[in-house]
Amino acid sequence: MAQKLVSKSEWMRFCTTRIETTLSSGGKTTGTGFFFVISQEENLQTIVLITNKHVLDGAKSFSIFLTRKDENDMPMDSPPEKITISGFDSFLVRHPETDVDLCAFILGPTLQMWADKGRYYYYGLMGFETVPTLEELSDLAAVQDIVMVGYPNGIWDEHNNQPVIRKGVTSTDPALNWNNKPVFLIDAACFPGSSGSPVFLYNPLGTQSKSGSYQMGKGLFKFLGILYAGPQHTATGDIVEVPIAQSKLQARSNIPNNLGLVVSSQKLKELIPLVDKRGEEIVKARFQIISATFMERCRRGGQL
Repeated sequence: MAQKLVSKSEWMRFCTTRIETTLSSGGKTTGTGFFFVISQEENLQTIVLITNKHVLDGAKSFSIFLTRKDENDMPMDSPPEKITISGFDSFLVRHPETDVDLCAFILGPTLQMWADKGRYYYYGLMGFETVPTLEELSDLAAVQDIVMVGYPNGIWDEHNNQPVIRKGVTSTDPALNWNNKPVFLIDAACFPGSSGSPVFLYNPLGTQSKSGSYQMGKGLFKFLGILYAGPQHTATGDIVEVPIAQSKLQARSNIPNNLGLVVSSQKLKELIPLVDKRGEEIVKARFQIISATFMERCRRGGQL
C-alpha cells in the first residue's frame, strides 16, 4: 500500500499531468496541465484541468495520464492509465483576453464517467486558497525561491507517473505587471513541454517581506502562476550541401536563456463565471439527452 502523503513536496508530485496532443495536421506535442477545483456554489465543485491555450490549439484530441487510487484513497503503485479525450471544445473554456494564455478543461464529467465504471484516480487538487491575495503579493520581497512542476521536453517518469520538479527564483516582482501584462518572469530552466506548469512559492525556511524582515513559515507555499513562454535567442551556422549543389543553407536554432514568462494565478479568478456557465450548459445538455432517451424508450414500450 502506498505511503500517506504528508508534505507539500510529496503533494506536488501528483498535482500535474502530462498532456499529449494529436494535432489535426497529424503531428504530436506535449505540455503540462494541473488539477484545479472551482466552486460553483456551496457544496458543489467543478474540477478542471488548467493549461495554456496554445497547448491545445490545433489539437483534435489530447491524452492525460492518471494514477489509480486504492480503497484508502491513496495512490496505487502501478503504471498510470492513459485517458484520451476528443471532441473536447464544448468542455473547454478559454480566458477571454487574447494575451492571457490560459484555458480550463472541465474534467469532472470525464472523471465521473470512469468512476461509474469503478475506476477512481488520485490527483493533487489546488484551489483558490493556494492563490496569494493581492495584499500577500504586495508584501513579498521581489526575489523569492520558486519551484515549477511539469514535463520539460516531455520528460517524465512514465512508470510512476511522476513529473519533473525544477527550482529557480523570481526574476521580477510577482506583484507587478511585466510590461503592463499580468505576467512576471522567473529564472529557471524552461523548455517546450513545460507550458502549463504551475509555479509555486516554496521555501520551507520562511520568506522575506519587502520591509526586509524574515518571517519563518509565512508564505511557505503559494501558487504564483502558470508558465506559458520563455524568451529565446538564436544561434546561426552554415550548412553546406556537397557535392551536387554549392548553395548555402543557414541553420537557426532557438536557445532558451533560462527565463520563463508566467501568467499570474490571479487571472484564474476571471475563469470562474465562464466555467460556471459552461458547466450549467453541460448539465442541461446531458439532462436533455437523458430525457430524450427515456421518452424514446417509453414510446417503444417502456423497456428501460
